[in-house]
Amino acid sequence: MSRFFGLFLVLVTALSANGVAAQENTRTFETPTINGVRLDWCKHFASQCGAPAADLFCQQNGYKRATRFIIDPGIGAFGIPTVISGDGRLCRAPICSGFRAITCTRPAPVKEKKPDGGQIVGKPPKAGPDMETVVLGPNRTRYRFPKIRNVRLDWCRNWGKNCGEPAADLFCREKGFARAGKFTRDETTGKNGIPSVVFGDGRICNADYCNSFKQVTCVRRKAAETAEKPKEPGKPPARPGIELTITVPQIGVAVIPIPTPKPVRPPRVAGKPKPALQTRPPRNDVIVVGPPVNYERFKPLPRQELTANWVGIIDTLDSYPEGASLYKCASGDCSIATAADFEIDPDAQYQAVRLNYRVGKVPHASGALWQVSYLPYPPFGNGSESDIEPQGLIASDIADIKEGWFAFDPKDLATDLPGSGGPAIFYVRVLPVAAGSGRVVGQPSNMMRIYYGAAPPPQEPFEFYAKEEVQGSRPLIRMTALEFKPFHQVARWPPGCKTWEEKYGKKDRNALKKIGKFFTGAWDWTGKSYQWMKNRVVDIAATLTFNIVPDSTLEFALNSALVSAGIPPDIPNLDQMMRDGVDGLAKEVAKTAVTQVPTADLATNVGNLAVDITIQTAAGMAEEELRERLEEEVEKRTRQALLQAADELEQQLKSSGKGALCDPTYFHGVYKVTVKNTGNKDYAGLQIRANAAPVYLERTWTVDLEAGEETTLVAVAAPRLPNGPYSHPLLPPGKRAEEDIDRWWNDIVHDEEVEIEVVLPGARKCLGGDPSSRFCEQEYFTAHRSPPQPVTEGYEFSQ
Repeated sequence: MSRFFGLFLVLVTALSANGVAAQENTRTFETPTINGVRLDWCKHFASQCGAPAADLFCQQNGYKRATRFIIDPGIGAFGIPTVISGDGRLCRAPICSGFRAITCTRPAPVKEKKPDGGQIVGKPPKAGPDMETVVLGPNRTRYRFPKIRNVRLDWCRNWGKNCGEPAADLFCREKGFARAGKFTRDETTGKNGIPSVVFGDGRICNADYCNSFKQVTCVRRKAAETAEKPKEPGKPPARPGIELTITVPQIGVAVIPIPTPKPVRPPRVAGKPKPALQTRPPRNDVIVVGPPVNYERFKPLPRQELTANWVGIIDTLDSYPEGASLYKCASGDCSIATAADFEIDPDAQYQAVRLNYRVGKVPHASGALWQVSYLPYPPFGNGSESDIEPQGLIASDIADIKEGWFAFDPKDLATDLPGSGGPAIFYVRVLPVAAGSGRVVGQPSNMMRIYYGAAPPPQEPFEFYAKEEVQGSRPLIRMTALEFKPFHQVARWPPGCKTWEEKYGKKDRNALKKIGKFFTGAWDWTGKSYQWMKNRVVDIAATLTFNIVPDSTLEFALNSALVSAGIPPDIPNLDQMMRDGVDGLAKEVAKTAVTQVPTADLATNVGNLAVDITIQTAAGMAEEELRERLEEEVEKRTRQALLQAADELEQQLKSSGKGALCDPTYFHGVYKVTVKNTGNKDYAGLQIRANAAPVYLERTWTVDLEAGEETTLVAVAAPRLPNGPYSHPLLPPGKRAEEDIDRWWNDIVHDEEVEIEVVLPGARKCLGGDPSSRFCEQEYFTAHRSPPQPVTEGYEFSQ
């Protein structure tokens, strides 16, 4: 991949050298970081992944957008944290992914004009010599006069502290290296009037005492890590890449018998404690997965620290985000709104002005600073004093919610104006601020003018827009089947088991326990089946795709699919869930896996998997078309892998239950909803909801449906927690909680009546029917609702 980017950069340089007018400047960031932390693949928590996160990174570095970006999948599994740039949160889970590279672009700078005297207009501030980059080897690079955004790097990482090595290490991590090897100090920058950036705080140092770095040598990895690792025995040679040509044979996969883990007990020695139970070591050709992964994100840093980091970043990059809005609701529910200027009559009985605002689109904004001035506002100064206390300010306050309203009385404000008593113009805006600190974290909203005792000047014609249906936004989908199986218990589990009397007769159970016959050696189904199933699906899918998609990518995609389907690791009927939800699981695995395939590998992969397309033909296809075709092929093979693994899982369950003691177990409730796209266009990101109120939580799927496609969505129904208390208030808290749960199960779960409901997305409604309006809402409608029925009974509807 680095060879690809090198060729790309050489091509751009060659075109410029040959006189081709370059319209845009580009730069490729290898392993991009923010403040030394790897950039996360998603802009927000589990949403807006890929292009949105890459675009935001480019904008924060002074570029317009991202033209190319490559995922670095699953780096969290190697202990590498990533920063979610839109939220300022850290991701430390094994499923966290980052960027391998981002190519940013921006318009070419406009040449400065010279007046008749020949002096350059708008001369940039003094920056000193340009930064020089010298590559000393594959793992070492020296930077002379290191800079950040054309500003010399300060000797200290934070203001007045953490100087020398901490600042050099942060600079090197920003450049994609592990640490700084050597560095020297430059004590002349401040004395020569050259500013330096304290990168850890995002502040500029302009004083005489400011020092910077003369040079920094960055090291990509430690010496121990650069040592060549011994080759693994028996490992096949790497694929030659784009020159690889594979003739696709008729696919057929033999079912490999599943070895049942058997405990190995060493001989007992009298007088010594019982040794720990050992298991047979796994085979080298089987992927071993550790304990079930916790997919919850780690707790973020304290809010004030996050906000301070974010403000430092946007100050340094001079890129405050937009997103704040100011408007006036013309109806009670704000279904009709306008942002136009308006007039207030001084003789009117009611003169109070009430305006609404929103700042929720601005990262880290939790409230708004609203302002009223009798003078126009100066240009935005990145949260400076001129923004907080602009000239002419007569009223302001902080509202501590993301969306709300504020009010003021123009009559009272008019009496405090110079030359009071005459007409006045009030200029109103809001600034997004962070909670607690009141720091400005975004650009101001639109400005509204209120003419007090004066007629507004001629304005552009405007209309009051009501929320209307956006043409063509109503998805043509319908529900064709619904099945709900409630929570229930099974007395004999697993299949083929025997009761105590069937296995041992009417012997004394306590005596059998004492002599060790109580243990049967049956496979711990709920503890091992989930991990075994994931290993088996990845194993089969890798075989079916000729190992084109890496095992780590398939495993990451399968984990994501199981989490999105809400399938827990302790569900006994896992094989049935895999069969019932095979379409949704296969689609989710393919979609996630293909997003992690580098662009340079797409043509080769499609040419190898698709029987009707050669690698040469695929090389001429567009990237979007290649990804769609690769997703189709991976989905087809993943579906086959899931079904085969489910069959093997069923056989494993039957064999592990033979001779085991029966034990009662319970099964979670299960939703199965079948929907069909009856229109002639594809839909992406449709949200479908199912609910068995009031006992079970609502279940939401996000699904893509092609024209004419029908799919079944399956998920485990999670029960609601008790909303008591039902117990006596004098009981201790622990006993009270236990009694609440018992009574909840007995009085509600088994006696309540529920309604099964399925909700489908409808039209999108926006002000004036304009999809670009900021006043939009998604309509949903109930596709089916069952009559009330006991919660312990199943329900099935087929149209």
